Amino acid sequence: MEVAHAVRVGSALIVPSARFDYVHEFESDSRTINAALEPTDNNDPQFDVIYRTNDADENYFRVGASLTAAFDQGTSITAGYSGDFGHSWREEHLILIGLSHRF
Repeated sequence: MEVAHAVRVGSALIVPSARFDYVHEFESDSRTINAALEPTDNNDPQFDVIYRTNDADENYFRVGASLTAAFDQGTSITAGYSGDFGHSWREEHLILIGLSHRF
């Protein structure tokens, strides 16, 4: 879900926005595969091999906010942040700063 509202302040158009997303990874749940390697002769030991497939599905939140200002002279400034929260092994943060001028 994203919410934004444009406001005219003097010679600038200011657009603050906020974003909130609930994310569910649609991957297969994890499972374990067990296998055993048989000895080739009587002196070799037998040992087990265990493989784990994909990690279990995760649910987490993506939250962000930004502010954009567009001036009548053709200059625009943007600043924003986005981050993922609640994931068990991944943390992601993005900071965006931009400046542009239209000729």
